[in-house]
Amino acid sequence: MPELPEVEYTARQMRASIVGVTISEALVFWERVIGYPALPDFLAQIAGLRIEGVRRRGKFLLLDLGAESAEDWRTGGAIVPMC
Repeated sequence: MPELPEVEYTARQMRASIVGVTISEALVFWERVIGYPALPDFLAQIAGLRIEGVRRRGKFLLLDLGAESAEDWRTGGAIVPMC
């Protein structure tokens, strides 16, 4: 299990390299981490969203996701566990 300084370091590194990137596709290696919606629906919903920010809450990394354009109303976030 990582310690908080390592999680904060990872968040800073990710923030510097992926903020502003648009998600074209995603891979989920452990399907049980996506509870709702169903995995195919989840993957379809996040495709095309832009990574707006990276935050840390405890040992979790939070990715702030925003719409690619003003017409796309979907916004949300993803949680990345660091354990």
